[in-house]
Amino acid sequence: RVSWMRRIPMRSMRSYETLEQPEDNDVERNNDEEEEGKLKNKRAKSLSSRQKKLTYGEAVSARARLAILLIGMVVMSGASLGIGIYIGKQTHDSCSSSTAQEPIQSNAPGWLMERLWHASSITCPWTTTPNTDDDCLWRTERIQALRRNISTCEAPLKHNLRTFAHRGAALVAPEESMAAFSIGMQSGAGFIECDASVTSDGELVCRHGTCDLQFTTNLLLEHPEMRSRCSVPFHPANATHSASVVCCTYDFTLKELQSLCGIMESSINASARTPEEYVLGPPGFRSDGIATTKCHPLVTYKDYLSFVRSKGLNVIPELKDTGVPAVEKFLTEELRKDIYWLADQFATAILEAGYTGAKTEDEWARIPVAVMQTFDHRIAKHWKTTEVSEDIQVEYMWITAPPLNATVCPSPSDCGTEPVLRELASLGVEFFGPPLQLLLSSVDPSSSLSSHRLFASETAQIYSNLIKTHAKRNVGTNLFPSLTSWSLERSGCPTLSHTAQIEPSRIGPCGNYYGPVEGQSVFTEVDIPLVIDVLFRDVGISGLFADFPASVSTYVNCVLDG
Repeated sequence: RVSWMRRIPMRSMRSYETLEQPEDNDVERNNDEEEEGKLKNKRAKSLSSRQKKLTYGEAVSARARLAILLIGMVVMSGASLGIGIYIGKQTHDSCSSSTAQEPIQSNAPGWLMERLWHASSITCPWTTTPNTDDDCLWRTERIQALRRNISTCEAPLKHNLRTFAHRGAALVAPEESMAAFSIGMQSGAGFIECDASVTSDGELVCRHGTCDLQFTTNLLLEHPEMRSRCSVPFHPANATHSASVVCCTYDFTLKELQSLCGIMESSINASARTPEEYVLGPPGFRSDGIATTKCHPLVTYKDYLSFVRSKGLNVIPELKDTGVPAVEKFLTEELRKDIYWLADQFATAILEAGYTGAKTEDEWARIPVAVMQTFDHRIAKHWKTTEVSEDIQVEYMWITAPPLNATVCPSPSDCGTEPVLRELASLGVEFFGPPLQLLLSSVDPSSSLSSHRLFASETAQIYSNLIKTHAKRNVGTNLFPSLTSWSLERSGCPTLSHTAQIEPSRIGPCGNYYGPVEGQSVFTEVDIPLVIDVLFRDVGISGLFADFPASVSTYVNCVLDG
């Protein structure tokens, strides 16, 4: 049986079935156990039948076939080789807490990690003479050097504070589910993320988008009683309009949302005539095996905090969409509240779960800490000027690079202007997170000429100097402020053959999501270690979000700290 590491680099050796999951009674259920069991079985069967599955030839690349062969060899010889999964000791002392279990950790060896990555060849698509092309030689030598470091590494998936598990591990498990959180822990991530979205009764649930229930859950497929209550109920395609539907977390109560099953983020069918036709299934670069094994209930924000805290690990939750007009309208008109009330609820739950901030390097490495994320500069400022949250670390993020000397923001949720960054740095915001495509460039800074190499961008240097120049100095630490970035493995790379789900089947830091560096960011998934290396060594980031966090952990443990 192929486990969750079957198709992509930096896999763990532990199969999904052995993941340490919370017991069913950890989350409240309103039905008795027998009825709940029947409901879960029904959901799982229905989910399996409805979600499209790839054939072997479509889903498995040459590298993945090699991975399967190696995994089978390891499983068969695991007893003699001593390769297995264990509950590992974390690198800081939080594991010794009497109230926290030791975190899930994988003991996969470096040589296996390197071999799985090595199955992809290094190519230089811009040249027909790779042996004499200087940029191709540079690219090949740098990637090979990274592979060599990884191959002799003893603990690639050791827990570290630089790996941020984006949506848990959304490349291989339903995002924001307990399965995804567990795989994130197993992959060595020191920080586990939940995106907290508001519900109709003012609670918070882990959803990457406030209004993406239509293609990240089974709402359309399995819950006709809820469809009509979506913000935009399903409208079939016709001769003049594409199919449309928008289902938001604030359309439903927390209890209702807990009745849903998470699925892999899926492609949609704009020509759908029925709700069942709308969800096509995940694009080919995501693995859907775990999603189809059982129902993965939506997780409440408080349950997420409790679960990660019980493992002695850190949290980096994001308060979602406070800059979206529809969310602000809902808070004002339906709850008679505002975004600052929601921000305080968000921070209070962190403190009640037993998390705190870290003021020194010693505390940062020793105690379970929380970092609060937001794309809304108003919320970041509020957190740093409000008593309830002023001692918790804050990460401020934005999406686009504004023109130099710009003073007006496109929206409250995308504001990377100099005045905003300067003010937030002076207030003590600890982390600043632009997307990785803003930090990378193919322009050689020494000559200002375009090349086929990867460099830290001029924008990265501007951001770094700006936040450090205007930073509020925290006594006892040089950790803050610093740059982080997001999100690795978020979209697919172009391929010659497409999967049954139409989308490209190869992962990597390329595709439309990342914007133009060499036209498609970089070339294939073989570039992932190179991208991580440039971000950490040349840009100088302190942490990186990844949909498959084992990639970052392996780099950090085997190269950066190796």
